[in-house]
Amino acid sequence: MNGRPRKNKGPCVICGKENSNEKFRRLTSDLLQKALKSPGFQDITVDLKLYDQLCGRHYNKLVVFDRNTLKSSRKPMRKIDLAYNKKGIK
Repeated sequence: MNGRPRKNKGPCVICGKENSNEKFRRLTSDLLQKALKSPGFQDITVDLKLYDQLCGRHYNKLVVFDRNTLKSSRKPMRKIDLAYNKKGIK
């Protein structure tokens, strides 16, 4: 194996998955706070603690659940009424 060996090798605290090919992530204080506020937090039965490790699936569900969503501040600059046309053609 080339490069530096992985520090976070698992297991995942939620599913117990331990795989050398899987990427595990450790919960820091900021990530833990975000995970506790996530909508998927009610689905898990495990108490999350600082420096617990999560597999990719559970990390995406609990920590980065809000990626690729539109923010409320990104509204159109002006509203354009597309229904009106002088010639009556829509």
